[in-house]
Amino acid sequence: MKTLIQQTQKNSLKLFFMAFIALTGFNNAFAELIPGTDYSVHFESGNIIGTGRSINMHHIPVIDTGTGTTTFYDISFEFTYTPATGLEFNRTSSAALSPLLSSSNLIPGTYKDETGYTFVLDGPSSLPNNRLLYTLSGNAFSTHIITGSVYGHPDIGGRAIIDSLSDTLAYGLIAVGYGQDTYIPNGYLLRYWPTNGIVGLRQTGNTLTISLYSFRDDGVMTDYSSPKLGVTLTRVPE
Repeated sequence: MKTLIQQTQKNSLKLFFMAFIALTGFNNAFAELIPGTDYSVHFESGNIIGTGRSINMHHIPVIDTGTGTTTFYDISFEFTYTPATGLEFNRTSSAALSPLLSSSNLIPGTYKDETGYTFVLDGPSSLPNNRLLYTLSGNAFSTHIITGSVYGHPDIGGRAIIDSLSDTLAYGLIAVGYGQDTYIPNGYLLRYWPTNGIVGLRQTGNTLTISLYSFRDDGVMTDYSSPKLGVTLTRVPE
């Protein structure tokens, strides 16, 4: 049994190292299939934070495209530096399954994206069945987020993809998003997020990750079982 566990950990580290090399060019906001495997890694929907000489990644979804099973991982990559070679990957310092997260642990306040646009998370208000209602808004974007199970969710409970969504996020619909009558500034990270699209929120410390599960093409809305875009907001100290 010990040998099996060690081999599983070794395979997990190898999988993440391959994914790190393949995906950290940051030129593509979508997931990619790791060559030679059935695994699709979604760094874009996780929370990636730099600390000192380490890159820490929290709640990274790894999807087995053959079975549709999703497993979440936390992982930390450590780098070293020499004047001759610059920054070099040193080692994977840890890799472990992510702990289950509560979708109700959202922290109201002011947040900013990486381009400096400001958003405000308001709430919560109490709803039936022990659910909480939050509103995230800013810069021609607004969404109502409701905590609790995707089953019976007041806004998305009738959408076909709910069987594929994890209860570790809080979900809602975009109330104000991209549209012909909406001005969206150039460079804005949420520029093409459609009104009535499904979004999921997850809080990790002082960061808030927003994942998009819907696209609109030629007026037709399509929902997806895994995130298609993701944006991380950082809370502004009060």
